[in-house]
Amino acid sequence: MLEQQNSCEAKRAAFLRVAIAFAAAGMIVWALLPTVCFSIFNLGTAALLAVFFPVFLAAVFWPYVRRGCLRLRRKKTGKWLLRLVAVLLAMGAGFGATVAGMMISAAHSGAEDSRALPVIVLGCQTNGYAPSPMLLSRLQKAKEYLDRHPEAVAIVSGGMGGNEGVSEAESMRAWLERNGIEPERILKEDQSASTEENIRFSVQLMNRERLGTQALIVTDWWHEWRASYWARQNGILAAAEPCATWAPLLPVFFAREFCGVVRLLLAGY
Repeated sequence: MLEQQNSCEAKRAAFLRVAIAFAAAGMIVWALLPTVCFSIFNLGTAALLAVFFPVFLAAVFWPYVRRGCLRLRRKKTGKWLLRLVAVLLAMGAGFGATVAGMMISAAHSGAEDSRALPVIVLGCQTNGYAPSPMLLSRLQKAKEYLDRHPEAVAIVSGGMGGNEGVSEAESMRAWLERNGIEPERILKEDQSASTEENIRFSVQLMNRERLGTQALIVTDWWHEWRASYWARQNGILAAAEPCATWAPLLPVFFAREFCGVVRLLLAGY
């Protein structure tokens, strides 16, 4: 009976190891997909690899990891070291879950659809002169709102990166006009180079045009928390109009934004 119980436990442990190894390997592949297919390697890529590669190795070589932990537990300093690692991992997991929850919650802070608000469309990288898939998703979401509210205006916000043919704002303006939005409903802010500048310069434009102190921010859902934070810092009550992220890019850009939110919370910028 005892042997059967031990055999079942061993099988469950082996299954769990294999499942964790496959899950971690899947996340590693997903994290590297933008690099392999689109030459995109950023902080999010590095963060995902830093998390899931050790998990993969620990699952694959778990018998050796377990043996090493058992050796450490026989020593007083080793026992305290293992406890410290466990506490730090638990604190990190709790903090990470809190930050992720904040990001998800911010994406659901939408405005009532009955009232037209100025729409701030946050830019991201273009493909030469054309919007990238991520930017296209934001533009489509903005157009849906502008079509529902013919009196609303759009502020397209984004400067020009080193490998872009035009500014992100100009690429967005051209796309909206080609897709039926009147030129007089589009205001262009083409000097910003960060989310903070996107919002600050857009608010300056709102003040100059006397558009009030409320706005709708169109960006990817994971980006809404930081955008709304900077809106509050600039005296604007912002509502979210989030769009979905193209699946191959989601883990990398979510992880990069996660790091940005953590930096903002800890360092204030």
